Amino acid sequence: AIAASRYAPAGTRGMCPACRGGGWSLDGWGERSRTADTEALVIPIIESRRAVDNIAAIAAVDGVDVVHFGPGDLSADMGLDFVRDRERMDAAWRQCLAATRAAGKLMLAPAGLGYDDADLLIAPMELMLLHDLAARMVRDHRAGAAINA
Repeated sequence: AIAASRYAPAGTRGMCPACRGGGWSLDGWGERSRTADTEALVIPIIESRRAVDNIAAIAAVDGVDVVHFGPGDLSADMGLDFVRDRERMDAAWRQCLAATRAAGKLMLAPAGLGYDDADLLIAPMELMLLHDLAARMVRDHRAGAAINA
């Protein structure tokens, strides 16, 4: 993952100056590749039991900036009910958080799921936001229709 996020000679990322980032020519490509290499973030997502088992090695990789705990896919991979098997999910969380911090890296987790001791929280996905907004609009509309009836 680290090599794939960096241009040669530091990595193996594909090179195409015929894009906006490269200024549509080779003229801007040298600067683009240098800038991109310094600005790239590598954020592995922990979504499997195997990743949890290897979290110390993952977090220790030079070039990993942040580790993202993905409880939804992780619970599926572990054969757990995301809500009912919270004790086992919390154990995986604690293992990942401890190893990531021991490696001197930042831990990212979804907001609102009880992982508030993460260094960074990410807001719910856009579809969840859209769902919540639509549900609130329908609820408010129904309440208004009931009042006007």
